[in-house]
Amino acid sequence: MDKKLIIYSIPKCGTHFLSQIVALLIDRNCNIYDKDELYKYVAHLTKKNLSQTINRPFFATHPKPNYLPYDKIRPLPHKKIFMVRNPLDKTISRYFYRIYYRADPQKLAMINKNLNEHIFKYCLENLKTYCNEIVTHMDMSKEIPGSVLFDYGTVFDNKKKYIRIMAEMLEIPITDELVDFIYEKTDIKKCSEYESKFRSFNVGAIQNGLFFRQGGSRNYEKYLTPQEIERLKIEIPQYLHGIYKF
Repeated sequence: MDKKLIIYSIPKCGTHFLSQIVALLIDRNCNIYDKDELYKYVAHLTKKNLSQTINRPFFATHPKPNYLPYDKIRPLPHKKIFMVRNPLDKTISRYFYRIYYRADPQKLAMINKNLNEHIFKYCLENLKTYCNEIVTHMDMSKEIPGSVLFDYGTVFDNKKKYIRIMAEMLEIPITDELVDFIYEKTDIKKCSEYESKFRSFNVGAIQNGLFFRQGGSRNYEKYLTPQEIERLKIEIPQYLHGIYKF
């Protein structure tokens, strides 16, 4: 198989979720619950491993200075899947990854006394920045040749359809049995249960909680009140209102 594919996702928008699907399409025996095993099939590129990874047929990365910016992605011959996500879901996922799961026990105890307030404050401070990031990524997906745009929530809710789409992109023969197998294997609950048992998916310098936390679409409704959501809508550009139907 001589096809090439880049999963080009802004953070907390399903980079590893799509990587797992690709890895299982390549080899159904890949242990996608183990980060090191997954990265053998779909390497995750940063500036640190750029020279070893850039020529790989399949890799995932972010459009950040310490990963691979847009001008470096543009000339590559790979097909490119740009990934975005509902801005409220992305912001809350980013909160858990950057704040909640990096807090020491004393700070975590304080956060848990009023988790809702803590999350809402983080959203107020960061939502506009993340919205701009999403809009930029959408715009660049239109400009850079060989690119398609996926939304995490849409893929998550229609996973079997997108497994077939990705198999077609890679020209990999697909059967109903393989689709069902990948669908079950990439279940978030199974990912988190395996990680909880084996601590197999430590990502980043500090990670005190599970990497596979929840996922799903409109997850923000679990953490924000209707009044808070209405307030946060003000920070979201109308362009994204039209796409995500807030």
